[in-house]
Amino acid sequence: MSDSKQLNQSKKQQALSLLQSQRPAEARDIYCQVVQSDRRDWEAWHLLSAAHGMLGEFQEAEKCSRRVIELQPTLLGAYINLGNALMAQGKMEDALPSYRRALQIKPDEPQTHNNLGNLLKQQGKLAEAEASYRQALRYAPNYPDACANLGMVLQETGRLGEALVQYQTALKLQPEHADALHNLGSGLAA
Repeated sequence: MSDSKQLNQSKKQQALSLLQSQRPAEARDIYCQVVQSDRRDWEAWHLLSAAHGMLGEFQEAEKCSRRVIELQPTLLGAYINLGNALMAQGKMEDALPSYRRALQIKPDEPQTHNNLGNLLKQQGKLAEAEASYRQALRYAPNYPDACANLGMVLQETGRLGEALVQYQTALKLQPEHADALHNLGSGLAA
């Protein structure tokens, strides 16, 4: 391994530690150095996208994700990151193909089904959102976000009893789940 590749590998490990320690700005700066040194380092681009996303820099996250897809067209996480960045920018119609492509790559990925459900819910397609959340739970029955999200759709479609069960399940899995706590309280008050 050349000296520059070794240095980049060391920088990437340092940046990953920073990212895992919830220090995305510092990680972003290091990943920027790596991708300037090696424009084809898809892993650095991918983690740079994640850092931008954590910082709320969604246009940059989108650009980085698109670069990853150019370099690694079958990388599941790149499509998830791209879909998330597009959704955060309000580009719902653009995000949909990203999630659909992620599901082509890995049909049993619960996070993608959950994210697709969020997108469909925002578009008012509640039946499709419900189906996506149920798919997420099919593959990961102990997924609190999917339980809470399914509960919201059930509540919006007038099935309060079913919704309350989903909120309670989410809270059993993650007692501090803010959405589930809020919606359970609202549902019980209703």
